[in-house]
Amino acid sequence: MRDNAARDETILNAEMATAKARSASIFPAAAALFVILAINAAVNAAYRAGKLDELELIALSVAAGLMTFAVAVTLRRVRRPAFAIGDARTALTRIPWLTAIVLAATVAIAAVQGALGPHRAMWYFWTADAVILVSVAEELFFRGALQTALNETRLGRASLFSLRYGTIVGAIVFACAHFTLIAGGVAMPRVWFEVGSALPLGLINGLIYQRTGNLWYGIFIHAAGNLAGA
Repeated sequence: MRDNAARDETILNAEMATAKARSASIFPAAAALFVILAINAAVNAAYRAGKLDELELIALSVAAGLMTFAVAVTLRRVRRPAFAIGDARTALTRIPWLTAIVLAATVAIAAVQGALGPHRAMWYFWTADAVILVSVAEELFFRGALQTALNETRLGRASLFSLRYGTIVGAIVFACAHFTLIAGGVAMPRVWFEVGSALPLGLINGLIYQRTGNLWYGIFIHAAGNLAGA
């Protein structure tokens, strides 16, 4: 009896230690989120105040994207939390008809919005930043690091329509992060459009990552969305 009790206590202690370690992963991710949002808001506010020209704003936006990327990679390296990245080729070729639909929809939306026409040079810098850097950095951080950390807490133990609560909260946080556009003087209708567009994107990419463990699906969808809205 004593041996059984001792064994049960050991198992319980091990489970509690594991749960505590997993829950602790949310604190580095949350701290990183706060810093990322604060920097983005500060950059937007500086531009609104006339302290930056457009080229300087692009440079700082790229720097913020690189910082977000570096933070996500660092969190993964120290396993706070550990998260999978997946394979890009698999994401592109596993469901070829879906890839074709996404590309066709992207081109169609871009054409309707006039994104396929001639543009000034700065437009190409902004589009390259949004399609290449932002999509990769944000998916690494919001889906890879933050969503994983949230789902390692109690939020990951329950789900709604196949979406774990951690995935839902991560998508909401991702959408609300777009409120930093207010600091840059962006009109509220546009801000609400960005927030409203980001929420379903976060839910879809979050569910895909939750089920596949491959971030590249979300990266390609995110990049397509940014290109369509350029």
